[in-house]
Amino acid sequence: MFNINFVFDRRFRGNTPDTSVYHAQYRNIDKFSFSDSLKLSGQASDAGFVLLQKVFHKLKFSAEAFLVFISASTFLFYLIACDNFKVNRIYFFIFYLSSIFFIGQFTTIRHELATSALFAGISMQNNKKYYLKIIFFVISILIHYSIAIVLPLVFLVLKNTSLAFKIFNSSLYFIFLKYILNEKLSYFERLSSVFEPTSNNNFFFSFLNLSTLKNVILIVFFTMLFMKMKKSKISIIFFHLCIYGLLFRIIFFDVVTIGSRIGNILNHSEIFLLASCLQYFRKEIRILIFLIYSLCSMLVFLKVVDRNFITKYFEPINSIY
Repeated sequence: MFNINFVFDRRFRGNTPDTSVYHAQYRNIDKFSFSDSLKLSGQASDAGFVLLQKVFHKLKFSAEAFLVFISASTFLFYLIACDNFKVNRIYFFIFYLSSIFFIGQFTTIRHELATSALFAGISMQNNKKYYLKIIFFVISILIHYSIAIVLPLVFLVLKNTSLAFKIFNSSLYFIFLKYILNEKLSYFERLSSVFEPTSNNNFFFSFLNLSTLKNVILIVFFTMLFMKMKKSKISIIFFHLCIYGLLFRIIFFDVVTIGSRIGNILNHSEIFLLASCLQYFRKEIRILIFLIYSLCSMLVFLKVVDRNFITKYFEPINSIY
Protein backbone atom coordinates (compact mmCIF):
# COMPACT_ATOMS: atom_id res chain seq x y z
CA MET A 1 0.00 0.00 0.00
CA PHE A 2 2.96 2.32 0.66
CA ASN A 3 4.19 1.82 -2.92
CA ILE A 4 0.71 2.36 -4.37
CA ASN A 5 0.42 5.61 -2.40
CA PHE A 6 3.67 6.77 -4.01
CA VAL A 7 2.04 6.40 -7.42
CA PHE A 8 -1.33 7.94 -6.72
CA ASP A 9 -0.44 10.74 -4.29
CA ARG A 10 0.55 13.64 -6.53
CA ARG A 11 2.95 14.99 -3.87
CA PHE A 12 5.06 11.84 -4.08
CA ARG A 13 5.57 11.62 -7.82
CA GLY A 14 8.13 14.35 -7.31
CA ASN A 15 10.68 15.06 -10.01
CA THR A 16 10.98 11.48 -11.29
CA PRO A 17 12.06 11.30 -14.97
CA ASP A 18 8.84 10.71 -16.91
CA THR A 19 6.78 12.65 -14.38
CA SER A 20 8.62 15.89 -15.17
CA VAL A 21 8.50 15.19 -18.93
CA TYR A 22 4.77 14.54 -19.14
CA HIS A 23 3.91 17.15 -16.53
CA ALA A 24 5.56 19.73 -18.82
CA GLN A 25 3.94 18.27 -21.94
CA TYR A 26 0.49 18.35 -20.39
CA ARG A 27 0.77 21.95 -19.19
CA ASN A 28 1.75 23.11 -22.69
CA ILE A 29 -0.27 20.69 -24.82
CA ASP A 30 -2.76 23.38 -25.96
CA LYS A 31 0.06 25.51 -27.42
CA PHE A 32 0.93 22.95 -30.08
CA SER A 33 -0.83 21.25 -32.97
CA PHE A 34 -1.44 17.53 -32.77
CA SER A 35 1.54 16.72 -35.00
CA ASP A 36 3.86 19.07 -33.09
CA SER A 37 2.69 17.56 -29.80
CA LEU A 38 4.10 14.23 -30.91
CA LYS A 39 7.62 15.72 -30.70
CA LEU A 40 7.42 17.72 -27.48
CA SER A 41 10.42 17.68 -25.13
CA GLY A 42 12.69 16.32 -27.83
CA GLN A 43 11.37 12.77 -27.60
CA ALA A 44 8.73 11.05 -29.64
CA SER A 45 5.33 10.44 -28.14
CA ASP A 46 2.52 8.35 -29.58
CA ALA A 47 -0.81 9.39 -31.04
CA GLY A 48 -3.03 7.72 -28.45
CA PHE A 49 -1.21 9.25 -25.51
CA VAL A 50 -1.18 12.74 -27.04
CA LEU A 51 -4.89 12.47 -27.82
CA LEU A 52 -5.53 11.47 -24.20
CA GLN A 53 -3.55 14.48 -23.01
CA LYS A 54 -5.51 16.87 -25.23
CA VAL A 55 -8.89 15.46 -24.11
CA PHE A 56 -8.02 15.75 -20.41
CA HIS A 57 -6.62 19.25 -20.94
CA LYS A 58 -9.83 20.33 -22.71
CA LEU A 59 -11.80 18.99 -19.73
CA LYS A 60 -9.70 21.25 -17.44
CA PHE A 61 -8.05 18.44 -15.47
CA SER A 62 -4.72 19.28 -13.85
CA ALA A 63 -1.46 17.62 -14.89
CA GLU A 64 -1.38 15.82 -11.53
CA ALA A 65 -4.90 14.44 -12.09
CA PHE A 66 -3.90 13.24 -15.55
CA LEU A 67 -0.87 11.37 -14.19
CA VAL A 68 -2.99 9.78 -11.46
CA PHE A 69 -5.46 8.66 -14.14
CA ILE A 70 -2.63 7.03 -16.11
CA SER A 71 -1.41 5.12 -13.05
CA ALA A 72 -4.95 4.12 -12.07
CA SER A 73 -5.59 2.85 -15.61
CA THR A 74 -2.37 0.82 -15.49
CA PHE A 75 -3.42 -0.88 -12.25
CA LEU A 76 -6.95 -1.40 -13.59
CA PHE A 77 -5.68 -3.15 -16.74
CA TYR A 78 -3.52 -5.44 -14.60
CA LEU A 79 -6.54 -6.21 -12.40
CA ILE A 80 -8.55 -7.13 -15.51
CA ALA A 81 -5.71 -9.40 -16.63
CA CYS A 82 -5.49 -11.06 -13.19
CA ASP A 83 -9.21 -11.76 -13.10
CA ASN A 84 -9.33 -13.19 -16.62
CA PHE A 85 -6.17 -15.26 -16.08
CA LYS A 86 -7.57 -16.35 -12.69
CA VAL A 87 -4.34 -15.22 -11.04
CA ASN A 88 -4.49 -14.20 -7.37
CA ARG A 89 -4.57 -10.39 -7.28
CA ILE A 90 -2.70 -10.13 -4.00
CA TYR A 91 0.11 -12.41 -5.16
CA PHE A 92 0.39 -10.51 -8.44
CA PHE A 93 0.66 -7.07 -6.88
CA ILE A 94 3.06 -8.27 -4.17
CA PHE A 95 5.45 -9.35 -6.92
CA TYR A 96 4.68 -6.37 -9.16
CA LEU A 97 5.29 -3.75 -6.47
CA SER A 98 8.60 -5.38 -5.57
CA SER A 99 9.73 -5.69 -9.19
CA ILE A 100 11.78 -3.45 -11.46
CA PHE A 101 8.67 -3.11 -13.66
CA PHE A 102 6.92 -1.01 -11.00
CA ILE A 103 9.56 1.71 -11.48
CA GLY A 104 8.08 2.11 -14.97
CA GLN A 105 5.28 4.07 -13.28
CA PHE A 106 7.84 6.87 -12.97
CA THR A 107 10.46 6.31 -15.67
CA THR A 108 8.53 4.85 -18.63
CA ILE A 109 4.92 5.89 -18.03
CA ARG A 110 3.60 5.26 -21.55
CA HIS A 111 5.50 2.01 -21.80
CA GLU A 112 3.98 0.67 -18.56
CA LEU A 113 0.44 1.76 -19.47
CA ALA A 114 0.74 0.16 -22.92
CA THR A 115 2.12 -3.07 -21.42
CA SER A 116 -0.76 -3.35 -18.95
CA ALA A 117 -3.26 -2.86 -21.82
CA LEU A 118 -1.43 -5.55 -23.82
CA PHE A 119 -1.78 -8.12 -21.02
CA ALA A 120 -5.41 -7.16 -20.50
CA GLY A 121 -5.89 -7.95 -24.20
CA ILE A 122 -4.02 -11.26 -23.95
CA SER A 123 -6.22 -12.22 -20.99
CA MET A 124 -9.34 -11.89 -23.14
CA GLN A 125 -8.18 -15.02 -24.97
CA ASN A 126 -9.06 -16.97 -21.83
CA ASN A 127 -12.70 -15.79 -21.96
CA LYS A 128 -12.93 -15.94 -25.76
CA LYS A 129 -13.81 -12.21 -25.85
CA TYR A 130 -11.91 -11.63 -29.06
CA TYR A 131 -13.39 -8.22 -29.85
CA LEU A 132 -12.19 -6.90 -26.48
CA LYS A 133 -8.80 -8.44 -27.14
CA ILE A 134 -8.48 -6.43 -30.36
CA ILE A 135 -9.63 -3.24 -28.60
CA PHE A 136 -6.99 -3.61 -25.88
CA PHE A 137 -4.31 -4.39 -28.46
CA VAL A 138 -5.20 -1.26 -30.43
CA ILE A 139 -5.13 0.84 -27.24
CA SER A 140 -1.71 -0.53 -26.31
CA ILE A 141 -0.26 0.24 -29.77
CA LEU A 142 -1.68 3.78 -29.79
CA ILE A 143 -0.17 4.43 -26.35
CA HIS A 144 3.25 3.05 -27.31
CA TYR A 145 4.10 1.98 -30.87
CA SER A 146 6.73 -0.50 -29.65
CA ILE A 147 3.90 -2.87 -28.74
CA ALA A 148 3.50 -3.51 -32.48
CA ILE A 149 6.92 -5.18 -32.46
CA VAL A 150 5.89 -7.84 -29.93
CA LEU A 151 2.33 -8.43 -31.16
CA PRO A 152 3.31 -10.96 -33.88
CA LEU A 153 4.97 -13.06 -31.17
CA VAL A 154 1.92 -12.69 -28.91
CA PHE A 155 -0.38 -13.90 -31.70
CA LEU A 156 2.00 -16.79 -32.33
CA VAL A 157 1.90 -17.81 -28.65
CA LEU A 158 -1.91 -17.57 -28.53
CA LYS A 159 -2.32 -19.60 -31.71
CA ASN A 160 -3.08 -23.26 -31.06
CA THR A 161 -0.24 -24.77 -33.11
CA SER A 162 2.64 -27.16 -32.59
CA LEU A 163 5.82 -26.16 -30.78
CA ALA A 164 7.83 -26.75 -33.95
CA PHE A 165 5.60 -24.28 -35.83
CA LYS A 166 6.12 -21.65 -33.10
CA ILE A 167 9.90 -22.13 -33.04
CA PHE A 168 10.20 -21.93 -36.84
CA ASN A 169 8.05 -18.81 -37.23
CA SER A 170 9.49 -16.98 -34.22
CA SER A 171 13.01 -17.66 -35.57
CA LEU A 172 12.05 -16.14 -38.92
CA TYR A 173 10.56 -13.12 -37.16
CA PHE A 174 13.68 -12.48 -35.06
CA ILE A 175 15.88 -12.80 -38.17
CA PHE A 176 13.62 -10.32 -39.99
CA LEU A 177 13.72 -7.83 -37.08
CA LYS A 178 17.48 -8.12 -36.72
CA TYR A 179 17.96 -7.42 -40.42
CA ILE A 180 15.54 -4.48 -40.48
CA LEU A 181 16.95 -2.81 -37.38
CA ASN A 182 20.59 -3.36 -38.31
CA GLU A 183 20.48 -2.64 -42.03
CA LYS A 184 17.49 -0.36 -42.52
CA LEU A 185 17.33 1.61 -39.29
CA SER A 186 18.00 4.92 -41.03
CA TYR A 187 14.72 4.60 -42.94
CA PHE A 188 12.75 4.88 -39.72
CA GLU A 189 13.21 8.37 -38.35
CA ARG A 190 11.33 7.69 -35.17
CA LEU A 191 13.18 4.47 -34.47
CA SER A 192 16.59 5.93 -35.20
CA SER A 193 15.96 8.73 -32.70
CA VAL A 194 15.12 6.29 -29.92
CA PHE A 195 16.91 2.98 -30.55
CA GLU A 196 20.57 3.80 -30.10
CA PRO A 197 23.32 1.16 -30.02
CA THR A 198 24.89 0.36 -26.67
CA SER A 199 28.34 1.67 -25.90
CA ASN A 200 29.42 -1.91 -25.25
CA ASN A 201 28.94 -4.25 -28.18
CA ASN A 202 30.33 -7.33 -26.44
CA PHE A 203 27.82 -10.17 -26.60
CA PHE A 204 29.31 -12.04 -23.64
CA PHE A 205 29.27 -8.92 -21.45
CA SER A 206 25.67 -8.12 -22.44
CA PHE A 207 24.52 -11.66 -21.72
CA LEU A 208 25.93 -11.48 -18.20
CA ASN A 209 24.09 -8.30 -17.20
CA LEU A 210 21.85 -8.65 -14.13
CA SER A 211 18.53 -8.29 -15.94
CA THR A 212 19.37 -11.07 -18.39
CA LEU A 213 20.70 -13.34 -15.63
CA LYS A 214 17.49 -12.81 -13.67
CA ASN A 215 15.48 -13.88 -16.72
CA VAL A 216 17.65 -16.98 -17.18
CA ILE A 217 17.27 -17.98 -13.51
CA LEU A 218 13.50 -17.57 -13.67
CA ILE A 219 13.18 -19.61 -16.85
CA VAL A 220 15.29 -22.40 -15.32
CA PHE A 221 13.11 -22.26 -12.19
CA PHE A 222 9.88 -22.43 -14.19
CA THR A 223 11.24 -25.26 -16.35
CA MET A 224 12.08 -27.33 -13.26
CA LEU A 225 8.69 -26.50 -11.76
CA PHE A 226 6.81 -27.55 -14.90
CA MET A 227 8.54 -30.92 -14.77
CA LYS A 228 6.79 -31.62 -11.46
CA MET A 229 3.42 -29.94 -11.84
CA LYS A 230 0.51 -30.00 -14.21
CA LYS A 231 0.91 -27.21 -16.76
CA SER A 232 -2.11 -25.06 -17.56
CA LYS A 233 -2.63 -23.41 -20.93
CA ILE A 234 -2.18 -19.99 -19.33
CA SER A 235 1.10 -20.93 -17.63
CA ILE A 236 2.45 -22.17 -20.98
CA ILE A 237 1.54 -18.83 -22.60
CA PHE A 238 3.37 -16.94 -19.84
CA PHE A 239 6.37 -19.26 -20.11
CA HIS A 240 6.68 -18.75 -23.87
CA LEU A 241 6.43 -14.97 -23.45
CA CYS A 242 9.21 -15.10 -20.83
CA ILE A 243 11.44 -16.97 -23.28
CA TYR A 244 10.73 -14.45 -26.06
CA GLY A 245 11.56 -11.62 -23.64
CA LEU A 246 14.91 -13.26 -22.90
CA LEU A 247 15.57 -13.76 -26.62
CA PHE A 248 15.05 -10.04 -27.24
CA ARG A 249 17.74 -9.28 -24.67
CA ILE A 250 20.17 -11.77 -26.17
CA ILE A 251 19.57 -11.20 -29.89
CA PHE A 252 19.45 -7.41 -29.64
CA PHE A 253 22.33 -7.11 -27.17
CA ASP A 254 23.83 -4.35 -29.35
CA VAL A 255 20.68 -2.18 -29.42
CA VAL A 256 19.97 -1.33 -25.81
CA THR A 257 16.40 -0.04 -26.12
CA ILE A 258 15.22 -2.98 -28.20
CA GLY A 259 16.93 -5.52 -26.00
CA SER A 260 15.82 -4.10 -22.67
CA ARG A 261 12.62 -2.14 -23.23
CA ILE A 262 10.99 -4.44 -25.79
CA GLY A 263 12.19 -7.46 -23.85
CA ASN A 264 10.67 -6.03 -20.67
CA ILE A 265 7.24 -5.86 -22.28
CA LEU A 266 7.20 -9.64 -22.59
CA ASN A 267 9.08 -10.19 -19.32
CA HIS A 268 6.09 -8.81 -17.40
CA SER A 269 4.69 -12.31 -17.89
CA GLU A 270 7.08 -13.50 -15.16
CA ILE A 271 4.94 -11.65 -12.60
CA PHE A 272 1.79 -13.48 -13.69
CA LEU A 273 3.66 -16.78 -13.82
CA LEU A 274 5.12 -16.37 -10.32
CA ALA A 275 1.74 -15.38 -8.91
CA SER A 276 0.01 -18.36 -10.53
CA CYS A 277 2.66 -20.84 -9.33
CA LEU A 278 2.63 -19.87 -5.64
CA GLN A 279 -0.42 -22.04 -4.98
CA TYR A 280 1.78 -25.12 -5.39
CA PHE A 281 4.01 -24.22 -2.44
CA ARG A 282 3.52 -24.08 1.30
CA LYS A 283 3.61 -20.73 3.09
CA GLU A 284 7.31 -20.78 4.04
CA ILE A 285 8.40 -21.50 0.45
CA ARG A 286 6.11 -18.74 -0.87
CA ILE A 287 7.79 -16.23 1.42
CA LEU A 288 11.24 -17.47 0.38
CA ILE A 289 10.38 -17.16 -3.35
CA PHE A 290 9.11 -13.63 -2.79
CA LEU A 291 12.24 -12.60 -0.83
CA ILE A 292 14.59 -14.03 -3.47
CA TYR A 293 12.68 -12.31 -6.29
CA SER A 294 12.63 -9.01 -4.38
CA LEU A 295 16.39 -9.25 -3.79
CA CYS A 296 17.04 -9.92 -7.48
CA SER A 297 14.81 -6.99 -8.45
CA MET A 298 16.60 -4.72 -5.99
CA LEU A 299 20.00 -5.64 -7.44
CA VAL A 300 18.72 -4.92 -10.96
CA PHE A 301 17.21 -1.63 -9.75
CA LEU A 302 20.51 -0.50 -8.21
CA LYS A 303 22.33 -1.40 -11.42
CA VAL A 304 20.07 0.08 -14.10
CA VAL A 305 18.29 3.01 -12.42
CA ASP A 306 19.80 6.42 -11.66
CA ARG A 307 21.21 6.39 -8.12
CA ASN A 308 19.44 9.69 -7.43
CA PHE A 309 16.07 8.20 -8.36
CA ILE A 310 14.86 7.75 -4.77
CA THR A 311 15.61 11.35 -3.80
CA LYS A 312 13.75 12.55 -6.90
CA TYR A 313 10.55 11.15 -5.35
CA PHE A 314 10.66 13.97 -2.84
CA GLU A 315 11.93 16.80 -5.01
CA PRO A 316 9.45 19.41 -6.28
CA ILE A 317 8.48 19.01 -9.92
CA ASN A 318 10.88 20.69 -12.31
CA SER A 319 9.12 21.23 -15.63
CA ILE A 320 11.57 20.93 -18.50
CA TYR A 321 10.06 23.87 -20.39
